[in-house]
Amino acid sequence: MALALRFYSPTVQMMRKMAHDTGMTRQCSTFVDIHGVYTCNVNDIDNLIESANERSKFLFPFDHHYLTNNNVEQKSLVTVILYGDFGNQNDFKPFHTKLVELSLNGKIDYVLRHNSQPPTDDRRKVRLAGYGVELQIKSTEYKATDDSK
Repeated sequence: MALALRFYSPTVQMMRKMAHDTGMTRQCSTFVDIHGVYTCNVNDIDNLIESANERSKFLFPFDHHYLTNNNVEQKSLVTVILYGDFGNQNDFKPFHTKLVELSLNGKIDYVLRHNSQPPTDDRRKVRLAGYGVELQIKSTEYKATDDSK
Protein backbone atom coordinates (compact mmCIF):
# COMPACT_ATOMS: atom_id res chain seq x y z
CA MET A 1 0.00 0.00 0.00
CA ALA A 2 2.80 2.42 0.91
CA LEU A 3 4.49 1.80 -2.44
CA ALA A 4 1.27 2.38 -4.38
CA LEU A 5 0.73 5.69 -2.59
CA ARG A 6 4.41 6.61 -3.01
CA PHE A 7 4.57 7.13 0.75
CA TYR A 8 8.39 7.27 0.81
CA SER A 9 8.85 9.27 -2.40
CA PRO A 10 9.52 12.57 -0.60
CA THR A 11 12.23 10.94 1.54
CA VAL A 12 13.87 9.29 -1.47
CA GLN A 13 13.73 12.59 -3.39
CA MET A 14 15.31 14.43 -0.45
CA MET A 15 18.13 11.87 -0.17
CA ARG A 16 18.71 12.13 -3.92
CA LYS A 17 18.88 15.93 -3.61
CA MET A 18 21.29 15.70 -0.66
CA ALA A 19 23.56 13.41 -2.68
CA HIS A 20 23.39 15.77 -5.66
CA ASP A 21 24.25 18.77 -3.47
CA THR A 22 27.53 17.15 -2.42
CA GLY A 23 28.78 17.40 -6.01
CA MET A 24 29.95 13.78 -5.94
CA THR A 25 27.19 12.44 -8.19
CA ARG A 26 29.08 13.75 -11.23
CA GLN A 27 32.09 11.59 -10.32
CA CYS A 28 30.46 8.34 -9.14
CA SER A 29 27.05 6.87 -8.34
CA THR A 30 28.10 5.36 -4.99
CA PHE A 31 30.21 7.23 -2.44
CA VAL A 32 30.68 7.68 1.30
CA ASP A 33 30.57 10.75 3.52
CA ILE A 34 32.83 10.44 6.57
CA HIS A 35 32.21 13.51 8.71
CA GLY A 36 32.11 15.83 5.69
CA VAL A 37 34.87 14.23 3.59
CA TYR A 38 33.71 12.30 0.51
CA THR A 39 35.30 9.45 -1.40
CA CYS A 40 34.38 7.15 -4.27
CA ASN A 41 37.15 4.70 -3.39
CA VAL A 42 36.52 1.83 -0.94
CA ASN A 43 40.23 1.67 -0.11
CA ASP A 44 40.21 5.25 1.29
CA ILE A 45 37.60 4.47 3.96
CA ASP A 46 40.00 3.19 6.66
CA ASN A 47 42.27 6.26 6.44
CA LEU A 48 39.32 8.67 6.55
CA ILE A 49 37.85 6.91 9.59
CA GLU A 50 41.09 7.41 11.51
CA SER A 51 41.07 11.18 10.91
CA ALA A 52 37.28 11.61 11.25
CA ASN A 53 37.16 12.51 14.96
CA GLU A 54 38.70 15.88 14.13
CA ARG A 55 35.58 16.78 12.11
CA SER A 56 31.92 17.05 13.16
CA LYS A 57 29.11 14.84 11.83
CA PHE A 58 25.62 15.82 10.67
CA LEU A 59 22.70 13.39 10.81
CA PHE A 60 18.93 13.54 10.38
CA PRO A 61 16.29 11.83 12.54
CA PHE A 62 15.05 9.79 9.55
CA ASP A 63 18.48 8.31 8.72
CA HIS A 64 18.66 4.52 8.53
CA HIS A 65 21.38 3.26 10.88
CA TYR A 66 22.73 -0.21 10.18
CA LEU A 67 22.88 -2.48 13.21
CA THR A 68 26.06 -2.19 15.26
CA ASN A 69 27.65 -4.17 18.03
CA ASN A 70 25.42 -3.72 21.12
CA ASN A 71 28.42 -3.33 23.45
CA VAL A 72 29.50 -0.06 21.83
CA GLU A 73 27.77 3.28 22.36
CA GLN A 74 26.66 4.57 18.94
CA LYS A 75 27.22 8.28 19.70
CA SER A 76 30.96 7.81 20.23
CA LEU A 77 31.49 6.07 16.88
CA VAL A 78 32.62 7.61 13.62
CA THR A 79 29.60 7.99 11.35
CA VAL A 80 29.96 6.78 7.77
CA ILE A 81 27.12 7.70 5.40
CA LEU A 82 26.82 5.61 2.25
CA TYR A 83 25.03 7.22 -0.69
CA GLY A 84 24.28 4.45 -3.13
CA ASP A 85 21.92 3.01 -5.68
CA PHE A 86 20.78 -0.38 -4.38
CA GLY A 87 20.08 -1.53 -7.94
CA ASN A 88 23.67 -0.96 -9.09
CA GLN A 89 25.34 -3.94 -7.40
CA ASN A 90 28.69 -3.43 -9.16
CA ASP A 91 29.24 -0.13 -7.34
CA PHE A 92 27.09 -0.59 -4.23
CA LYS A 93 28.15 -4.06 -3.02
CA PRO A 94 31.87 -3.40 -2.29
CA PHE A 95 31.02 -0.33 -0.19
CA HIS A 96 28.15 -2.06 1.62
CA THR A 97 30.20 -5.18 2.41
CA LYS A 98 33.08 -3.12 3.82
CA LEU A 99 30.81 -0.90 5.93
CA VAL A 100 28.78 -3.83 7.30
CA GLU A 101 32.00 -5.50 8.45
CA LEU A 102 33.21 -2.32 10.18
CA SER A 103 29.79 -1.75 11.74
CA LEU A 104 29.49 -5.28 13.14
CA ASN A 105 33.00 -4.95 14.61
CA GLY A 106 31.84 -1.82 16.46
CA LYS A 107 34.16 0.58 14.63
CA ILE A 108 31.61 2.80 12.84
CA ASP A 109 27.99 3.94 12.84
CA TYR A 110 26.85 2.96 9.33
CA VAL A 111 24.12 5.18 7.84
CA LEU A 112 22.54 4.33 4.50
CA ARG A 113 20.99 6.94 2.20
CA HIS A 114 19.41 6.10 -1.13
CA ASN A 115 20.97 7.71 -4.19
CA SER A 116 19.12 6.41 -7.22
CA GLN A 117 19.83 7.98 -10.55
CA PRO A 118 16.64 8.85 -12.45
CA PRO A 119 16.48 7.51 -16.01
CA THR A 120 17.93 9.98 -18.49
CA ASP A 121 14.79 9.98 -20.63
CA ASP A 122 12.44 10.72 -17.74
CA ARG A 123 13.59 13.55 -15.47
CA ARG A 124 10.12 14.70 -14.52
CA LYS A 125 9.20 15.46 -10.95
CA VAL A 126 7.74 12.61 -8.92
CA ARG A 127 3.97 12.80 -8.62
CA LEU A 128 2.29 12.02 -5.32
CA ALA A 129 -1.12 10.39 -5.21
CA GLY A 130 -3.85 12.72 -4.02
CA TYR A 131 -2.02 15.96 -4.73
CA GLY A 132 -3.26 18.26 -7.46
CA VAL A 133 -6.74 16.75 -7.39
CA GLU A 134 -9.64 19.14 -7.69
CA LEU A 135 -12.06 19.15 -4.77
CA GLN A 136 -15.60 20.37 -5.29
CA ILE A 137 -17.25 21.66 -2.14
CA LYS A 138 -20.96 22.29 -2.07
CA SER A 139 -21.99 25.52 -0.42
CA THR A 140 -23.67 24.76 2.90
CA GLU A 141 -24.17 28.39 3.81
CA TYR A 142 -27.62 29.28 5.17
CA LYS A 143 -29.49 31.54 2.77
CA ALA A 144 -32.76 33.27 3.70
CA THR A 145 -33.93 33.48 0.10
CA ASP A 146 -34.78 30.59 -2.19
CA ASP A 147 -32.12 30.44 -4.95
CA SER A 148 -33.35 27.21 -6.56
CA LYS A 149 -35.28 29.07 -9.29
